[in-house]
Amino acid sequence: MILSDTNTNTFGVTQGGAIYSLADVAIGYRILDQLKEKQKVFTLEMKMNFIKKGKGAKLAAKTELFHWGRQTVVIQCQILDENVEIVAHSLGTFYIVDDERIDS
Repeated sequence: MILSDTNTNTFGVTQGGAIYSLADVAIGYRILDQLKEKQKVFTLEMKMNFIKKGKGAKLAAKTELFHWGRQTVVIQCQILDENVEIVAHSLGTFYIVDDERIDS
């Protein structure tokens, strides 16, 4: 994520909501890449620990899968600055369902 005036707060650091959204999107794409046809994913819960200020020109997200079950996925995401130092750490549980179950 490129850092600019649109995602920094009044203190000149990356806004927490922007960091959370980056983690959510990174996790979402990681899961979507592995879904079977006609499956959908929903967030059951996700928490974020903010560790240090998000500063510099950009932040990156790195995901790690902990568990892929029949209906749930547990995955973490680290938000890293340009020095590859952890800015934030997120852990989430996600629910996998087949399209047929949603439509009925």
